[in-house]
Amino acid sequence: MATMREVTVDGARWTVWEVHPASPENRGGVSVREGLTGGWLAAQASGHRRRISPIPGEWQSWTDERLADEIRAATPVEARP
Repeated sequence: MATMREVTVDGARWTVWEVHPASPENRGGVSVREGLTGGWLAAQASGHRRRISPIPGEWQSWTDERLADEIRAATPVEARP
């Protein structure tokens, strides 16, 4: 079962979960970028998405404050066309 957490960051409720690509290509035939093949943490709130890569060990045990700091520093993700 996937690990999922919710945390409030600057007033927005973020959902965070692990992404583990099954193969270098996803179902749409688009290759997973180098550096992401080992997986990443996805974070989403109110139409905003961020990515933390690679998946940090023990992230599930981070405090809410630590997770919020990591989300603030994470790479923003643009929606695919």
